Amino acid sequence: MSSSQRGSLAWLALVSLTSFVWLAPLTGCKGGTSDAGPTDAGPDVTAIAHATCDAYIACMQKISPTTAADLTKEFGPNGGCFGQGRDEVCGSNCAAESVSALCDRDGAAPPGEGGIVPTEGGGGGDASGARVTLSGKLVDLSTKKAIGGATVQALGQGTTQANGTFAVDFSPGVPFRFQATTSGYWARSGQQLSAPIGVDLGTVDLVSDSTGSLLTQALPGYSATGGIVAVEIVARSSCASEAGATIAVSGGGAAKIIYTNSGFPDAATTSAQAGSLPHAFVYNATAGADLTVSVAHPTCTPAAFPVTVTETGGTITYVSAIATTAAGKSLSTLRVFLK
Repeated sequence: MSSSQRGSLAWLALVSLTSFVWLAPLTGCKGGTSDAGPTDAGPDVTAIAHATCDAYIACMQKISPTTAADLTKEFGPNGGCFGQGRDEVCGSNCAAESVSALCDRDGAAPPGEGGIVPTEGGGGGDASGARVTLSGKLVDLSTKKAIGGATVQALGQGTTQANGTFAVDFSPGVPFRFQATTSGYWARSGQQLSAPIGVDLGTVDLVSDSTGSLLTQALPGYSATGGIVAVEIVARSSCASEAGATIAVSGGGAAKIIYTNSGFPDAATTSAQAGSLPHAFVYNATAGADLTVSVAHPTCTPAAFPVTVTETGGTITYVSAIATTAAGKSLSTLRVFLK
């Protein structure tokens, strides 16, 4: 394979869902923070943010206690959001999402609001019927051109606009899988996720048929009747590095594993290399099967699922290490964690 072909597979570093940012304007939200910047004589931004989030959690407690518990971990007084010192952002998120939920149920209205109507579309959801939004932009991995007319799905389903943007709904705290499909590209899906409020996936890359063909050429003994999963190993807490980790699979039939070197599949590499994303591919997995991936490390401990991760812009929960594979032109993505 030529160096240019190897370069085309630099996309391997881009297949994981790592760029979640929370859907809320940073200023001027109803019930949130003031449009004016903080001054010595201005409002106490921290106090306002905490009050807004406390009110949101309180009204969600009457609708969905499970969701309220998740929200408390992120937006409670000792939650992850406030722990990062982003008080104004935390308050704005709580204000924006409270008006998307049925917080008027049982007489509990969100701050400054009442008579809230849930958004339409999508199936599933919690008992309240509350909906929040999953958004992003779909682009070609190699050219970065926007992909319009693609079908995207969480719990709700939608179509990308001409500029590649999409917005589909899901229910707070209810697991979903993000999926994207369109002609000329490999279908993309991920493991189950959940979130207490709406999320923006940022830029989501799809692999063109030609780039996918390059990948299959790098997989020894590849069969188009099986599925492919790109696996990323994330070192957290006291685990200094993912280097040296190995994975195992169950439920995948005759699935094969190949690790990567500088993001490129390399049969001579026998364990995860630091920074080589994804760290491994599982391929020839039984199509339609629920494939479970486990991880081992010489010094670190596998983190048990569900795993909640605070990204730069907020928190997302990875529900399980299970990927559902499809035959042919399809790529699943999955993260496992070390601690």
